[in-house]
Amino acid sequence: MLGRRRRLWLAIWILLSVGFLLAGLWFFLGGLPFSDHDRYGSLAVPGTVQLELPGGDVRVFFQESGLSTDDSATVPEGVEVSVVDQGGRSVAIRKSFSNIGGISISLFSSTIGDVGHTDYGRMDVPGAGRYAVTVTQAAAIAAADPTITFGEPPLNPFGPPIVGASIVFAPFLLVAVVLLLWRR
Repeated sequence: MLGRRRRLWLAIWILLSVGFLLAGLWFFLGGLPFSDHDRYGSLAVPGTVQLELPGGDVRVFFQESGLSTDDSATVPEGVEVSVVDQGGRSVAIRKSFSNIGGISISLFSSTIGDVGHTDYGRMDVPGAGRYAVTVTQAAAIAAADPTITFGEPPLNPFGPPIVGASIVFAPFLLVAVVLLLWRR
C-alpha cells in the first residue's frame, strides 16, 4: 500500500502528465479539430475549378463517400493538388503527415453518415482572391466520390498554438500546486 505522500506525488504526476499531453496535442494540432472542412469549396478528383479563397491559413481535405461509421477517409497514393493565383504563381501545400503512405491517423478525420474526410494538407494563401485549383491522380482510386475540399483551420480562440497549449496546461499546473500547498 502506498503511503499518503507517495499517493500525492503519484496523483500530481498523473495530473501533470495529462495536462502536458493535452497541451502537446493542442500545440501539435493548432487547436480543436472542429472546423468547416468544405467552407471555401470542393472539386471532384480529378478536376479543375476556380475558387474564391481567403488570405491566410486554408486547410485542404480529402473526402470520400460510402464509408461505414467505423471507417475513416484515407488519401489515396498519387492524388496531387495544385493551387495557382491569377498571376500564375503557385501556392505551396504542406502535406499533412497523416496522409503520407496512404494512412489516415489524423484527429481531424471524421465520418458523418457515409461521408468521411481527412487532412490532405495546409497552405498559407498570400491574399484573398480567385485561385485555379487542379487535382490529378496517378492511378485509379477505389474511393467512392473522391473529392478535395478547402476549409477552415482548427478552432483556436487563443491565437498562436503555444498560447493555447499554455492555457490548456495552466489549470492542471494550478491544481498540482494547490495539492502540494494544501498537503503541507
